[in-house]
Amino acid sequence: MTWVGWLGVVLIAVSAVGDFGVGLAAVLPAGLRLRRVAVVTAGLVDGYRDAVDHSVWLEREHALERAVLLRPYRRVERVVTHPLVIALGESYLRRRARARAGEGGGQP
Repeated sequence: MTWVGWLGVVLIAVSAVGDFGVGLAAVLPAGLRLRRVAVVTAGLVDGYRDAVDHSVWLEREHALERAVLLRPYRRVERVVTHPLVIALGESYLRRRARARAGEGGGQP
């Protein structure tokens, strides 16, 4: 290859390095800003994740406390909602209604 050929190769190499340098100079500031924003956003996400984890933990604690506090009332609910107890209450209400209406179909 002649010296003109080598000169062409060198100029092409210098042009490629120059293009890369110009491109890097154009993209680098935006990339650094994007990195800064990404770091801030990651910090916010971590903070929100911690807040949500704490809220979930509190809700579980409250659910356990609620279960303990409502335990006696669950027994009462089981008795009150039994079908025979409901039927007896409805029968009593019907008898009271008949007594108020004056039919006297049962004992007052």
